[in-house]
Amino acid sequence: MNCRDFAGATLAPKFAKMQDCPKWESCSAPICPLDAGWNKRVMHSDDPVCFYLAEAVKEGGAGIFEERGLGELYLAMHSLIQPMSDKWGRIRRTLERAKLSGSRMARPAPQARKP
Repeated sequence: MNCRDFAGATLAPKFAKMQDCPKWESCSAPICPLDAGWNKRVMHSDDPVCFYLAEAVKEGGAGIFEERGLGELYLAMHSLIQPMSDKWGRIRRTLERAKLSGSRMARPAPQARKP
């Protein structure tokens, strides 16, 4: 079973809606690539951009997502990079800058503190 977003990309059911995002509980980005109505939303110049959208533009992004079991999420993000960049200059500029930095997903997980 597949569903389609407004950009026409086929999304797997695992990441078919916003609530499926691993960062759903803590995200403050007003434009969510997993929101079927993303193109109807409003973005302001100081709004944050989706973490996973910014990670998807980085070198080796597909492999990094795949290593973490998020390959389907990468496909969803990747399919919307261009349409979202075309609609919002804020997203375009953020993604252009994100390409120049290393992936935060590729960093080792922080070690737990010992008591």
